[in-house]
Amino acid sequence: PVLGAAAVIGGLHARPEASPARWLGCAPMRAIGARSYSIYLCTEPARSIAEHFWRYLDCWGGDVAILLSLVLCAGSGVLFYLAVERPLMRYFHNWYKAPEVRARV
Repeated sequence: PVLGAAAVIGGLHARPEASPARWLGCAPMRAIGARSYSIYLCTEPARSIAEHFWRYLDCWGGDVAILLSLVLCAGSGVLFYLAVERPLMRYFHNWYKAPEVRARV
């Protein structure tokens, strides 16, 4: 496994035009990456809510119910990111950069 991973990494460095960094660096992937921890945190509560209402969603078919639960997980994660994580990051960033805090640190 280690040699296989080393071969893949070496191959990516040999051909930088085929590098995953090219498509991982695009705007949609960066947006998903910025919100991924919030989506992760909201997955379990959103999944529990979806399981609670599963009997109502099951009449539409299993695939639709799974799709709706995925949308619920991603949507609640993005809302959590916008309403909680980003304001807290901004607050702590400003707090750390305040002159009186810099003098104490």
